[in-house]
Amino acid sequence: MPLDPRVRTSIGWLATLVSMLLVLEICTRSFSSIPESVIERDELIGVRFKRSLDLQRYDAESDRVVPLKTNTQGFRDEEWTRDKPPGIRRVAVFGDSFIAANALPREQILVSRLERLLNRSKGPRHQVMNFGVGGSSTGQQLVAYRKLALEYDPDLVIVCFGNSSDVTDNSSELSSNPILRCQIEADGQLKTVAVATAQHRGSQLLNRYSRFYDWQKTVVNRFVKQLRRGVQPLELRHRVYDAHLDSRFERAWKLTERILMQFRAEVSSNGARLVVVSIPASSQIYRDQFERLREQAGTGSQMEDDFPDQQLATICRRSRIPYLSLLPSFRAAAPDRDSRIVRQWLFLGGAGHFNKDGHDLAAAAIIKWLDRSLQPPFSEDSSDSSR
Repeated sequence: MPLDPRVRTSIGWLATLVSMLLVLEICTRSFSSIPESVIERDELIGVRFKRSLDLQRYDAESDRVVPLKTNTQGFRDEEWTRDKPPGIRRVAVFGDSFIAANALPREQILVSRLERLLNRSKGPRHQVMNFGVGGSSTGQQLVAYRKLALEYDPDLVIVCFGNSSDVTDNSSELSSNPILRCQIEADGQLKTVAVATAQHRGSQLLNRYSRFYDWQKTVVNRFVKQLRRGVQPLELRHRVYDAHLDSRFERAWKLTERILMQFRAEVSSNGARLVVVSIPASSQIYRDQFERLREQAGTGSQMEDDFPDQQLATICRRSRIPYLSLLPSFRAAAPDRDSRIVRQWLFLGGAGHFNKDGHDLAAAAIIKWLDRSLQPPFSEDSSDSSR
């Protein structure tokens, strides 16, 4: 029986579409300079690296080929044993792309440097575990602690809070990125909100198998950012420096405080200690960069480069969480506060993620602060009988 002409037409259009997508996929794999995504959506903790990677990957920010290895849990670290070895203290470090640090070899990044510094002295040995994933929110990090890191029984949990993005990433009002987040319910309770299952699975499949999907996401995101700059020169995330808070940022800061309070409660109930470290943006270190942000913000704004740190310090004080701002250490290391002075760069290209000097400086500042602030000092020997 012959097919209805309309059915034949539909089949023809479908075949054409499939053929076009196949050609686009082949062309992307053959000619695109955009590297394949190494991140995948995850039903348990929102997002993590693809598991058991072992590859050489070009990074445009550092303009070099960087070895990228991940463990079977999907993090940029060595393999972890579930049971903690005798005499070992574990430190779980959470953060975003500043902590994952894909642009540098693993031995040069903050987490690895922190472990080496902790193990310089006599006493207990330390294992510093990297739970950093690019684009993760503080709420997502709380879930990762609860669902995964807790199984490894960390003694100390460090939340590295990115001043340039984390408040925005925590808020569904300020960011449309489809990631796991938390929200405050009407009764004041904190609730985890995952990406819709259908959206999550579709995105996961396309991320895993389609280079064209990766490519178009990158291109579209770049186009949207350029378009927004034309309409509104200051990126929304940079409004985090505006002391004249609008209602969206007020709610985002309130949510951030609620997440950190819950983080502290859960870590403490498990016999460990939580500390928060603020990760500075380059515009907070170099005055010339912040002046450009101030100009883009326009009249009516009150742009203050210390404002996110002041907000976070207040939150941690109210929540009784030990807090370290890296601003003083970074500003002291770049005394001219001018990004045009290359020898004082602590960020890749003077404006990106930490370079090697930035990672070294951050690790040294954290170690010094831990020994001064935590009693007993974390790097010294003490009884573990309470654990």
